[in-house]
Amino acid sequence: MKRIDAILRPHRLEDVVTRLRLVGVTGMTVAEVHGMSPSTQLEGVFHGQRHRLPSAPRYHLMVVVADDFAATVVNAIAHAARTEEPGDGIISIGDVIDAVRIRTGESGESAL
Repeated sequence: MKRIDAILRPHRLEDVVTRLRLVGVTGMTVAEVHGMSPSTQLEGVFHGQRHRLPSAPRYHLMVVVADDFAATVVNAIAHAARTEEPGDGIISIGDVIDAVRIRTGESGESAL
């Protein structure tokens, strides 16, 4: 199994979720986060003064899928999230040793 984590621009989340549903993803976790990198710094105006904000709002999307489905999910996220501007985000992929569904006790891929 693979865990896919993606950091996304807020206005791209709906497109990403729609694309994931189309390719067959049935469950995911989404959390609001703040990104801190040179490409996510924002400029704002406060009391007439320009200020650089150190972080930008982002969404963290996490999904665990079968190994053979991971490339499809990564491609779907990348395609739906891309604006071709700095700060589009990042996708990371890692191995998952096991998963257990709390309600039923199922483990492995059947828990997904």
